[in-house]
Amino acid sequence: MEDRWATKPGSVVGLFLLGLLLLAGCASTESLPAGEQVPQTFERAVPMSGQYLVYLPEGYDEGGQFPLLLFLHGSGERGEDIDLVKVHGPPKLAARGDEFPFIIVSPQMPKNQRWSPALLDAVVDEVLDRYRVDEAR
Repeated sequence: MEDRWATKPGSVVGLFLLGLLLLAGCASTESLPAGEQVPQTFERAVPMSGQYLVYLPEGYDEGGQFPLLLFLHGSGERGEDIDLVKVHGPPKLAARGDEFPFIIVSPQMPKNQRWSPALLDAVVDEVLDRYRVDEAR
């Protein structure tokens, strides 16, 4: 097999010079003043997955928006068995048939992990995208 760089004399040098120009351009846009705080922004998609229980109130299918209650269980309910989340609090009450005028979302924390703002943000974003939540309540 023929070396692709050998068939194009000067290609390597040209690519090297192009790379230097690109690096120089990046460095100039990224130079920040020393000793000062300068606002910067970033956006990253962090893949997360998990499971949660959701309770939708009577009348949900008729339309309208509903308040949201986010229930966070204790360490004993972590794991992969979502039914463990029904041991305490609103999920327990909903499981026995109690009715509520709001959406209840009860995420389950994986085993050996703790609640984190990133995970809670991901759950809330998912719920806001999927259900009719009244964000003002």
